[in-house]
This record gives sequence, structure tokens and C-alpha cells, in this order.
Amino acid sequence: MCQLYLQATRCVQQEELEALFIQLDKAKGRATSSLGKGELGDALKAFFRVGQPGGKSEERHDELMQALDEDQPGSKVLYKKLFEEDREYNQGEFAEAVRDQFLNERIEYYKELETAIANAAAADGTDMCTRGHVRAGLLHLDPDMADHTANTVSGSVFNTGQDSHSLPVIMKRLQNITIKRSRGTFNKMSIINKMRALKASASKKQFDAPKLEGSATPEAEGQEAVRSKTGSKWKVVADKLGTAEGAGGLAAMLQSMNNSSNAPAAVTLPAL
Repeated sequence: MCQLYLQATRCVQQEELEALFIQLDKAKGRATSSLGKGELGDALKAFFRVGQPGGKSEERHDELMQALDEDQPGSKVLYKKLFEEDREYNQGEFAEAVRDQFLNERIEYYKELETAIANAAAADGTDMCTRGHVRAGLLHLDPDMADHTANTVSGSVFNTGQDSHSLPVIMKRLQNITIKRSRGTFNKMSIINKMRALKASASKKQFDAPKLEGSATPEAEGQEAVRSKTGSKWKVVADKLGTAEGAGGLAAMLQSMNNSSNAPAAVTLPAL
């Protein structure tokens, strides 16, 4: 494959992912050049709209996470190293998986687009395709595409004064255009909000699951605990510790604090 083509495909999504990882790192208040693997996985799910119409499949997301484990085992990821190249322009497993999936998804997208345009033309009883048919095909595959984008793309395949083309001509011209699937606004808050929604959905599923005998109660579970001292009494506010073991550890810690006369006035536990 041509080296220039490889570099071009790397730029399409890899630069966006690098920008996303930097934004997430800065959102913590202090850039560390690393992200938790779980946090990065949630970011990929939000960025690629995994499981949503027009998004990646769960299977392909799992492939990316497996490639990530091969590149960097452990719970932390040095994200700046993910897209580094050696002197022969080779990249790691994760970067190659992102690019390979992008190429496969591009082929699949144009096949689906060809079918959608053909169906739009057939509905009008013709095998010649107009701007309206192309626009209908684009919006069929990507209902969130902005109107001006659909109009621009559909108009770009027609020369001045031309009203229709055969489908093969239409597809040949469309394949020379980079058509971006809509993902909503690409900024720090939009991705972070999507990540929060994914976590909330996962937490709800865990909360609604049947409880096994001896498991922690919802009241004991939490992600963050804050305690304050008023006179001789401790006030504990717990919210989602996440595991029964963690809940037991919290209970033991609080008991130890209650028995200590030198305990500090306030303690904040780090997020698990």
C-alpha cells in the first residue's frame, strides 16, 4: 500500500483521538500524559458511538481494547506513545487496529451508500441518480448529518448543468470525497458527558441486577466517601464504592477513625 495513503488514513482519525486523549488528560486538572485504561475505553466508546446507528460494533471496540492491552499491559496508558512510529513507519497494535478498522468501515460505508442511493432512485422509477437521490442516501445512513453537509456532498458529484448520472459514475466520484460520519460536536465536554452517560447506564444495570446473598447493599456501595466531624459524631456520605470488598474496607476504616481521638476533621477518598 502506498506510504502516502497510509499517512493520509492515519491523519483522519488518529489526530482526532490524540486530541481527545489530551483533552481528557487536561480535564483532570493537571496533565500527566497518562489515562486509566477504563477511562480511555469509555472515551473510545463515546467517540466511536459504539453500539449506536452508524457507530462501531461492540466486537470492534473489544478488538481495539485487546490491541491496547498488547501495546501497554496494565491499568494505565501512556497515550502519547500509542501513535508513535519507528523508522520504517510502523506503529503499535492499537494504532494499526484503528487504521485497519477505518479502512474496512470506509469500504462497508460506500457499499451501503451505493445501495441506499440505488433504492432512492428506484423509488422514483429510474436508474439515473439525481442530487436528491444522493442526498437521500447520505441521510439514510447518517440521519444526524447536517443539511448543508448533505447538500454540499451531493452537489459536488455533479458538474454545472448536469442533473443526473448513472450510479457507477456517482459512486466513483463519491469515493474521491472524504465523507465524515457525524459524531456530534467534538469537544471536551461533549465527550466527557457521553462518558458519564455510559457510566450511569452501566451503574444502573449493576444496581438493577439481582443481589446475591452476602453482597454489599446499595447504601454501602459508592465511589467517593466524605466524612465530617460535628462535636463527637462522624457524618459519612457514601456514593457508589463499586465493590463489596471496597465497602467492607470503608466500614473498617470508619470504625478505626471512630476509635481514634486524633482523626482528622475531613478525609476524601480517591475515586476507585
